[in-house]
Amino acid sequence: MDIYRNNLAKIIENNFPPSVPGEINIFKNIISVAPMLKYEDFQEKALNQLARLFLNAGYFGEAYKAARLVPPGKYVEASSCVNLFENFPCRGLTVNLEIDANNNIGCPLPLSVKTAESGNISTQNVETMPLADFKGIWTKIKDYTSLLVLAGPGETFLHPKVYEIIDYVTPTPILIETNGNVQIDAERIVHSCVKELIFNVDAADQRVYEKFHIGGDFKKVADNVKAVSAAKKAFGKGPALTLKHFLFKHNEPYLEEMKLLTNQLGADMAQFIGGIPRPFHGENLIREFMPCGLGAGNCRVASVDFANQSLGLNDDLDSPYCSVPYLNPRIKVNGDVTVCPSSARVVGNIYDNSLLEIWSSEKSVELKKEILSNRYQHSDCRACARAQNNFGRLFEGTVMEREKPPTPSEGHTLWLSTLKIDQEYIDYLVSQGLSKDIEYFKKTNAIHPDAVIPEAFQAIQNATVNPAAYLN
Repeated sequence: MDIYRNNLAKIIENNFPPSVPGEINIFKNIISVAPMLKYEDFQEKALNQLARLFLNAGYFGEAYKAARLVPPGKYVEASSCVNLFENFPCRGLTVNLEIDANNNIGCPLPLSVKTAESGNISTQNVETMPLADFKGIWTKIKDYTSLLVLAGPGETFLHPKVYEIIDYVTPTPILIETNGNVQIDAERIVHSCVKELIFNVDAADQRVYEKFHIGGDFKKVADNVKAVSAAKKAFGKGPALTLKHFLFKHNEPYLEEMKLLTNQLGADMAQFIGGIPRPFHGENLIREFMPCGLGAGNCRVASVDFANQSLGLNDDLDSPYCSVPYLNPRIKVNGDVTVCPSSARVVGNIYDNSLLEIWSSEKSVELKKEILSNRYQHSDCRACARAQNNFGRLFEGTVMEREKPPTPSEGHTLWLSTLKIDQEYIDYLVSQGLSKDIEYFKKTNAIHPDAVIPEAFQAIQNATVNPAAYLN
């Protein structure tokens, strides 16, 4: 038994998951004798990592046993594990709170579609959350919140009392996502409890930026990042600055320029995510924006089934299981609570009930169980391509059972393996003088074989051209 304990300690120390076959075999052997291990002998930090280790591998029983030995609220991972089983909003939740539903720029890909499923779909009638209402909500959720995320379809910094809200939740850490088109008070931000400020950029210049941020001003974004960066240097503190880039067809050729932008503006890091239109956007928009490259996660999607309004993900990246509904509640401006930031399924309203009552309600518990056991049975989840955690099945022992996603319908299905850039798009790129774009799509084999590229564009005239040179 000691050899198993020593091997387990080694895996914990090396920060699971194991990556080499030898470690994986050791882990499988440990699982086989796990019920005989005395978890009480492990230190709290090791127990926390052990709970995460078992949970990520789908061994719920062992994860729960280890997590319950950790003092409540001391570690996020263990607390989340207990919450997973007891459906109780313990300390450690990341709560997404939308304080303003207004926006100051447009987007060609709407975030949601209204359906006729009355009673389950949130309808926003309130556009800005009054400060007094926010304070009342915070009183209800603060004991369960380890990180408050101020984000949503609306722009957080449009709220007239945003800085008072930030000050009110101190010392709870805050993460804010912004489009950067509202002037930010850099000094107030660096002196606040904001731990991370994420700018949704998706470009390195105005020409590319305005394609996805309609009416937006790239210079305003850059100036805000620079201002906060300068304030951080002046005062020796402040939030991590992240430039977030969703890669679509129109901006993926400029990945390298976007990487350089991080240092140019004084940000701390860049985040690149494969942008994935949803089925309700329709075939035309999907053809226009679905990225072609394979380097940013967009290769997760294999097909779009319009009849079932679902995304088909590649087998090696797909999972019918999802843990998000257990860890990330979202509260909308009107108080509606959903179990996932990407879902419109409402399980209660924070103005009517406490978070404990909502999170533990029959409606919430059943929905979370259904999503965890097989997310494909819900329309919101079928159309979601977020990286799912392969958690296995809840309440079915420690056996991993993988379910296959639904077979795409025989009706209207768009297979992305056949999605190629057509002549119309090539003509557009040529008319704009975008030789770099053409070269990129040639390299990724994304151009339809019948498309004709003018001889002048067969070779790149200047492979290192800065996209700023395209500006008028």
